[in-house]
Amino acid sequence: MLKIVELILKDRDLKPAWLCRQAGISSALYTRMKKGDRTVTEATKNKFSDILGTPKEILFKKESK
Repeated sequence: MLKIVELILKDRDLKPAWLCRQAGISSALYTRMKKGDRTVTEATKNKFSDILGTPKEILFKKESK
């Protein structure tokens, strides 16, 4: 679910923990969203988009199967 977010973080040499602190979410919630156990809310999508400076449509585009 967060593959593109992870790629951007890696490219910028940032850790998911940094993003969690900036977004005000726990790292445990981030892990559950990454695994697909929790859905990413619109509010969280907006926060990640603002923090990373990338449109949420790109960050969270549907992956083709």
